[in-house]
Amino acid sequence: MRGNPDELVARRGAAAGATVARLAALSAQQRALAETTSPLGRTVAILRQPDVGLVRATLRDYQPAVPTTADGLVAGLLGFLAAWGGWRVMSDLGHRAVRRRPRAETTTA
Repeated sequence: MRGNPDELVARRGAAAGATVARLAALSAQQRALAETTSPLGRTVAILRQPDVGLVRATLRDYQPAVPTTADGLVAGLLGFLAAWGGWRVMSDLGHRAVRRRPRAETTTA
């Protein structure tokens, strides 16, 4: 189709060739993602040959996993305070247990 003298048909042939090449690249990337076992390996597999159209669409549709509603912010704050408070209680109990332990007396002869 690319060698056709009709310009429209030649452009369609070039577009079909580009689509086939993109499909091959995405299939190779999919195989690389399936073969790796670590999250870092998946990131590297994507960064080696990123698909620009896919990256743009992903960035356009990306929504952060941060609670952005009032209810989500309150729940996140309460969770943070509960975790921080629990850590403080456990830390204080640990410090008290260490302080109450009698020290071994050293004798010099």
